[in-house]
Amino acid sequence: MPVARKSPSKSASILGEAASKEIRVNPVKPHDNIQNPSLILFLMSQVPDFSKVRALVIGDVMLDRYWHGDTSRISPEAPVPVMRVTDDDYRLGGAANVAFNMAQLGCQVSIMGVVGIDEAADELQRQIEMKRMRFIPEVSESAQTIVKLRVMSRHQQLMRLDFENTKTSPAISAQQVSSDLLENHDVVILSDYAKGALSQCGQLIATIKKSGAFCVIREDHDIMILEKI
Repeated sequence: MPVARKSPSKSASILGEAASKEIRVNPVKPHDNIQNPSLILFLMSQVPDFSKVRALVIGDVMLDRYWHGDTSRISPEAPVPVMRVTDDDYRLGGAANVAFNMAQLGCQVSIMGVVGIDEAADELQRQIEMKRMRFIPEVSESAQTIVKLRVMSRHQQLMRLDFENTKTSPAISAQQVSSDLLENHDVVILSDYAKGALSQCGQLIATIKKSGAFCVIREDHDIMILEKI
């Protein structure tokens, strides 16, 4: 039996137009004034209106954490700098950062990702809701919410500490992505950072294609438009 497909929506047309539109601007040189009002207005004029686009981002969500402080001496215990932590802040990472970028364009964004039962999951949800996005967490007792902790001093990164356990983190299955959820979104972005959430990506793609949604696959820094409505 043929699968019924949604008719192209206005927001889908915007996505198709944006995907096929090639924007050419001269490269910005190190000494250029990027605060130039004319340049800003020009760049803004090239961006379509995404306010009606309903985007669903599925993938490896992460919490980026930063410790900031001053270093003024070397530790007597080992040849490493001693940093006095003066500031601690959080940002969205991985697929959550992809979603935040979509929200910055004006899209109505939902995020689906795997998290554990831990403080990092609570903080990740708080950060997502602060950005006025909807979080659909797939909570697993065996998972650990991924955290990337960067130690910063004088605008330099001294170290990065990764908290993750991808061996026990489950994948998001096609059954978890309901037809109702897909029907309420115009575009689905699969954001894969090889942490396990999209290890069953093939089944997800098949489910998304049946729904008729516009699908984009993002593997780290590679982007592929799979299908348009």
